[in-house]
Amino acid sequence: MQKSIRQSEGDSLSFNEEKAPEEPHVKSTLESLRICLFSNKEFDGVKMCLDHMRLKYNFRIVDIESLINLKGLLAYIAERIQLGKLCLLCNKQFKTAARVQQHMIDMGHCMMPMDADDEYEFFYDYRRAYANLNVKRKTKGNQISYE
Repeated sequence: MQKSIRQSEGDSLSFNEEKAPEEPHVKSTLESLRICLFSNKEFDGVKMCLDHMRLKYNFRIVDIESLINLKGLLAYIAERIQLGKLCLLCNKQFKTAARVQQHMIDMGHCMMPMDADDEYEFFYDYRRAYANLNVKRKTKGNQISYE
């Protein structure tokens, strides 16, 4: 919003508020999981959107075999980008979501970090991945060892 002060014919001043032109609304992943995290392009389904992000931006869901909440994970990532304006990989913050999206595309940062287990742990259950391992746990006093 722009504000301007004009002096009229007499000695009085008038104060006018002019609205800045509004930016057009861009749909984002916050509104639908069928919208690409990086380009805001909408697809017919979440799977098609994930395929697009994998092929065009090399985006992959880390440890997908242990993922238990895909929608929650995508919504969380969308919030990081759209609301937090944070790069997924380097955590750099930007002034706008469009800038962080462009940064991730330009720098090849369209990926989940491999070392952010704590941040994404609520969306995964790794017990299934380790269920088939024949690991025996031994306790001797305060020490725990595995065979």
